[in-house]
Amino acid sequence: MESPQTTVIGQKTMWNKMRNCQGLFRSITIVMSLAVTLRAATQTAMAEELISAGIPMREYAASAPETASAGIWERANFQGGIGGVRTFLGSHGITFSLTETSEVLGNLGGGQLRNSDYDGLTTMTFSLDTGKAFNAPGGTLNISALQIHGRSLSTDNLKNLQGVSSIGADGSSRLWELWFQQTIPGSTVDLKIGQQSIDQEFLTSQYSSLYLNPVMGWPNVASADLYAGGPAYPLSTLGIRLRGQPTGSLKLLGGVFDDNPPGGSFNDDSQLRGNEASGVLFSLKTGALIIGELQYEINPPLDEKEGTLVAGTGMPGAYKMGA
Repeated sequence: MESPQTTVIGQKTMWNKMRNCQGLFRSITIVMSLAVTLRAATQTAMAEELISAGIPMREYAASAPETASAGIWERANFQGGIGGVRTFLGSHGITFSLTETSEVLGNLGGGQLRNSDYDGLTTMTFSLDTGKAFNAPGGTLNISALQIHGRSLSTDNLKNLQGVSSIGADGSSRLWELWFQQTIPGSTVDLKIGQQSIDQEFLTSQYSSLYLNPVMGWPNVASADLYAGGPAYPLSTLGIRLRGQPTGSLKLLGGVFDDNPPGGSFNDDSQLRGNEASGVLFSLKTGALIIGELQYEINPPLDEKEGTLVAGTGMPGAYKMGA
């Protein structure tokens, strides 16, 4: 679902196709949208206030207001501490989150039809820190699931090549990711193995989720070339990923993944094909997708080693190269 790395060739190809779609885009399509994502605005505002103070994120999470009586804008989480349950689970390394994203999108002009659609995404994530749970530092177990609902404005009204919603997908209730990550003791190297959606780390921009349109997300070139658009939202696939951080600003990532989440041919690669409809195909019977990326960060706002927000000397950014 998130990278600006669409090539110029890909952009020209898409534009040529769009001009030949029987005048579909002869008039400008105006998209009216309303999107609500719980917690996002609150957490962003809190993060900005902490940057200058250099407060560790883990320290803030432990001291943040938890009671239901605390104002929504003062809570670290929308539901607060749930009567102390969140703090108790956190002390044992368990984190659970439930996020709902809802959109109402409509086109006032252009497209094939004039109408509006509602679409939504519920994301459930369970995370276990093995250091707190079993006194085995460096390990993280992650399980996430998606409930995709509503309709697609792009499919129903626009018939466009570049969707208008970054959460647009075939309606389903599905397992998304199921992986275990272990940091090698005494190093900045970690290994992740399991069912992964590779757009969460590769070919992505950390700010892509700020936009409704997926143009900043998983590139259209990759979507066109890979089975079912590749192992990216809402799909995932079995694989292994190795990541190292030689310096504070430089990261190296490499991975090998199954290249075909649905397991069918290009003519039969629906997101809802067979067991992939619920995200439990777990196949290694097709080809391999090998990917690598070098990331160089400028003015990173977060000291990952210390878990602390820091005041930068300029705007943060990142250079990425990969194959």
